[in-house]
Order: sequence, then C-alpha cells, then structure tokens
Amino acid sequence: MAGWLVAPTALACSCAPPIAPAQALAEATQVFVGTVVAVSRPPEGSSAFTNSYRFSATEIWKGEAAPVISVASGNSSASCGYGFVEGETYLVYATLGFTGLCDRTRRLSAATADLAGGNRRL
Repeated sequence: MAGWLVAPTALACSCAPPIAPAQALAEATQVFVGTVVAVSRPPEGSSAFTNSYRFSATEIWKGEAAPVISVASGNSSASCGYGFVEGETYLVYATLGFTGLCDRTRRLSAATADLAGGNRRL
C-alpha cells in the first residue's frame, strides 16, 4: 500500500482586528517611546524563538520608568514577531516584557492615532 507524503504547513501570524489606543494602553503592562540601541538574536540553530531588544526610553506612558528597557519579540513574522530596526524609534506596547505584530507597537512616525489620543504619561 502506497503512503501519501504531506508537506508541512507553514503557519503565519494571524491577528484579531486592532484595538483602540486607549484599550491597548489599559491592557499592556508597559507602554513607552524608545529608540532601539541593541538587538540580540538567538544563535544559529538554536531552538529559541525570540529576539531581545534594548531601547533607550524617551517617554514612559505606563510601567516602570527606566532609561533602558528590554523587550522580547518572536524572531519571525510567522511567529508574530516584530522586526525592530536598530536606531529607529518606536511606540512600544508590551505585556510582561513581550510585544509582537498583533500589539499596537509601531514606528513612532506611524503612531499618529496613539499620539493624538491623550494617553501620554511623561
């Protein structure tokens, strides 16, 4: 009897519709504006699925105030990981030190609705 070979299915990130900035602020444990100053990726061949990013924080909207904040994210868009770029500035919504594509995290230049919402705590 012949068997069937089935190719593995690639999983992709699937997010619910985005929530409003005020709701995202309420649900996150950390919200801040910061510039990526360091990126740490797992070694090649590692089973780890997260990257770690260090930010120089310029505004803290929620959470502990610190000049440098570390956040983890999946290491690929398939795992809903956010691909932060060193030297770029972001508005980061994180929960328990983790953020991803399904959060309201975005480059600061694309955070117009969040900035207009009056959510800032300086």
